[in-house]
Order: sequence, then C-alpha cells, then structure tokens
Amino acid sequence: MAKRKPQTRYTLSVTLFNPKLAHEKHDVATLDDLRKLLTGFKRRKQVALYLDRDEGEGGHLMAHITEDRAWLSFFPSLEALDSYAYNPDDNSPEDAYIPFRLDNGQKDTVHPFWTVPKAEAFRALEHFFAHADRPPSVAWGTPAKSLSKPGVGK
Repeated sequence: MAKRKPQTRYTLSVTLFNPKLAHEKHDVATLDDLRKLLTGFKRRKQVALYLDRDEGEGGHLMAHITEDRAWLSFFPSLEALDSYAYNPDDNSPEDAYIPFRLDNGQKDTVHPFWTVPKAEAFRALEHFFAHADRPPSVAWGTPAKSLSKPGVGK
C-alpha cells in the first residue's frame, strides 16, 4: 500500500504593535481563507505578517509593513534566506530610511530601495500561498552592502 503524501499546511503569524505588542497565529486552509485574513490587516499602519509553509520547512515569506511600504523577505526553507524584494526604480537619497518592527518588537531601518508598495506585499503573500515561491512580478535580490543602503549585490 502506497503512503499518502501529507497535505501542505500554511500558517499565518501576525504581529500587531498598536496599542501594544500582540501575536496571532492562524492556520490557513485555502487561498480564500488567506484573503479573508489579510483583509483585516490591510488598513494597519504597522504589522508583521509571516506566511509559513509546513512550519517553515517548505519556505516562508515575511512581510513587514509600515504605512504604505513593505519589506519582503523570502526563505525557501526554514533558515535559508534567499532574497529581499526591491524597487529598481527607487531614487531616494542614500540616507533615506523607513522604520519597520520585527515580531519581537525590535525596530529595524530599511532603505526605501528594499521596499515595495503595501498592496504588492499582500499580492506576494497570496502568490506564495498559491505557488510556494516568490512572485516573479517583484524584483528580488540581496544587498551589496546592507538593507540600509540601495544596491543589489552579485
């Protein structure tokens, strides 16, 4: 008798920062379920959304949102960072930055080059759920120096 392949499992971990640090975890069975969950976070000024596939073993996409910008990180497996989304058309000054908060409350600053519009982040989360990969409509890369400076490395 052949073994049945286990069903892929997705979990959306949410960190809210206002009025205080709060965490939520949601099992997500369908793309419609994900869309319904995400709708509640689209108006938030600051939120961290982590969509895990098979508890991260099948990869995860992290979306840190501040105001109308998002910082996206793609991991193909639990600990293997692959790349960050970036805006190749960004022309912000080199010392520009956007503050983001991580799920532990830590504040990080990221150059606008390494961000995408908030709406794009929500589309990316849906794409990851449907295809288990980063969306090809977004530019992806790794920093030449750091996330605080523009420029993709080799």
